[in-house]
This record gives sequence, C-alpha cells and structure tokens, in this order.
Amino acid sequence: SDWFYEQNGSKQTGWINDGTGRYHFDENGKLQTGWYQENQIWYFLNTVHDGYYGRALSNQWAWIDGYSYSFDADGKMYANCITPDGYEVNADGRWTVNGVVQFIEGKGIITTATTPGSGKVSGGITRGGGGSGGGGGGGGSHSSGGSSSGGGSSSGGSGSGGGSSSGGDGSSDDTSTPLPEIEGVEFKPFRFQ
Repeated sequence: SDWFYEQNGSKQTGWINDGTGRYHFDENGKLQTGWYQENQIWYFLNTVHDGYYGRALSNQWAWIDGYSYSFDADGKMYANCITPDGYEVNADGRWTVNGVVQFIEGKGIITTATTPGSGKVSGGITRGGGGSGGGGGGGGSHSSGGSSSGGGSSSGGSGSGGGSSSGGDGSSDDTSTPLPEIEGVEFKPFRFQ
C-alpha cells in the first residue's frame, strides 16, 4: 500500500517534517523510500518498518547493502570528504580506509533497486528513486492510501530487507554505527554536534 501525508484534506508533496523527522513525498503525494537524489545530493529514506518508515536517515552512520554511509542533520549523505567524526568517505559516500571501500556482504539495511538502469550506478549498485513497501507502522500522522496486511509485501521493487532497528529509542544498533572490526584500524566514537 502507498503512504501519504494529508493536511486539510489534500496530499502534501516535497519534504515534510512531522516532528519525528523528515519525509519526502513525490509529486503525487506518495511517500518515497530508499535512495533519493535532489540537487545532486543523496538521501536515504528508511525502508525498514520500524515506526519511522520513509524517514530520512540523519545524524548517523548506517550500513546499507553492505556499505557504511554517514548522513548529516538534514539527512544529506556525506561524499568525497572526511566526515565530522574523522572518517573518509569516497565520491559514492562509502566509508573507506586508506582509499579502500569497506564492504561486508549482507550488512545492514538491504535494498533492491526500484528501476534497474536508472538512478546512480556505482560498483554494481543502482540507487533509484524509492518504491513503496508494504504494511507496517506509518509513524506520526501518516495515513495509508489502502488497506494493509501488515506483511511487508513490496511494490516497485523496494523491499524492507534485513537489518535491525532501534525502534526510535535513541539506542544504536548495527545499522547505525561504523564497524570497529577492521584489524589495525582504530575507531573513534562520535556524535554529531
């Protein structure tokens, strides 16, 4: 089913901050999920049904499709720089150590490209616009545009995938922190200011 944000009886479009975070709705008012690009800046809109489905990841690191990415307070993915906490990310936003992309197969949120051949292709991963996932929590004042079986079936090819969630309680989990498991690399704890 599709998710919409209605205000005064009309579907809202663009970025909406409902107090729990930022969400993006397409030109038809449909909630977007997965990789989203705007003005050459990448965002990741949560694909996990954890009460914050569709919310832009922000102020955190997240493992997505086996790569670790960092996002600022507005949800913008850091790319081709040193993050505020001192880690290097390449032009695709992937965490690197001495220029080597850190990849752990199956780690974190697992996504599926919504439209093969569209979006940003890097290293065999296609980042397309978000499809819609199945039932589950909408969070805040979102309303469902159809009935939901609560099962997490997906349309448009974007699945909720694996990974764990903190349930919004502020605790970190294995999808939101860098992995301190690379031999010979010292990791520094961080918090965005």
